[in-house]
Amino acid sequence: MPSTIIYNAQCSYCSNTLGKRTLKEGQINTFCNSSCAATFNNQGVRRHGFPPSDCLNCGFTNTTSRVKYCSNQCQREYEHKRQWPDEEEYILWRKANNREGQARYYAKLKSQTPEQTPEQRKKIIEFYKNCPEGYEVDHIYPISKGGLHVISNLQYLKEIENKIKNNKVLDNTTIWGYTKEQSALSSAG
Repeated sequence: MPSTIIYNAQCSYCSNTLGKRTLKEGQINTFCNSSCAATFNNQGVRRHGFPPSDCLNCGFTNTTSRVKYCSNQCQREYEHKRQWPDEEEYILWRKANNREGQARYYAKLKSQTPEQTPEQRKKIIEFYKNCPEGYEVDHIYPISKGGLHVISNLQYLKEIENKIKNNKVLDNTTIWGYTKEQSALSSAG
């Protein structure tokens, strides 16, 4: 393997004079130190490691590793979009889940929440989600009076009626929209 001797060689990066150098066959560059060699050779071209990948959420090209997302925030946003393609449905679900969670928390403080299976909890959340506009979900027997946070103890009431009812226990006739006078008339007739 023949080698070539170069007199007054120069660094290929910083052009410092190096003096007498010996080059091996096929070698075309000389450097004064490893720092100059690394800087000269690092042209942004990948020579090893994983190929660059694009973030699934924003499309940013990640050249350092083989990950699907460029950040944790991008991962959360992508998973959210995948789970809830319809943003309006997500907002409805979120509101229902928040209202149900508040009621469940209050019932838990009063020790009024029995153990529930995931299916039972899902039914309660669906009940809150399907609450018509202008109505509120009401506990027939209020939690503060010993009522349980279960599907059979829930009903829809107009907002104003719910505020009037507050935490009172009403008889069954009022629950179905009859007043005491109407129920007395129907029983007398």
